[in-house]
Amino acid sequence: MALYWAEGFKKDKQLGFANSDPRMINFIIYWLENALKIKKDSIKAWVTINEDYIRKVKEIEKYWSETTGIALDNFQKPTIQKVKWKKQYENKDNYKGVLRLRVRKSLKHLRLMYGFIEGLYLNTANKVS
Repeated sequence: MALYWAEGFKKDKQLGFANSDPRMINFIIYWLENALKIKKDSIKAWVTINEDYIRKVKEIEKYWSETTGIALDNFQKPTIQKVKWKKQYENKDNYKGVLRLRVRKSLKHLRLMYGFIEGLYLNTANKVS
């Protein structure tokens, strides 16, 4: 829930999460399945990649599908960022973009998540301020 607090979608009416770290993505999927009882086939995914990698979009989607166990059929149209990077990265061949997840028909789960977050905040607010 703290991970969702930091990285989850907060302006939609659906539960959603985005990250480039496969461990974080798999952790949130595990949490959604086990804590909220969300079935993996209810999770939609799409990648956000830089335009320099448009030729590798199918390869990147396959990577994320294999990494997460989300079927390629549940992948939506990718988001392409049209920004030229100023910095050159050492491992640019390992670039996998950002994976975005959204749970279909999840307003009740989103409200539950907000309740968890509020409970976490209220339980720790006087200890960390």
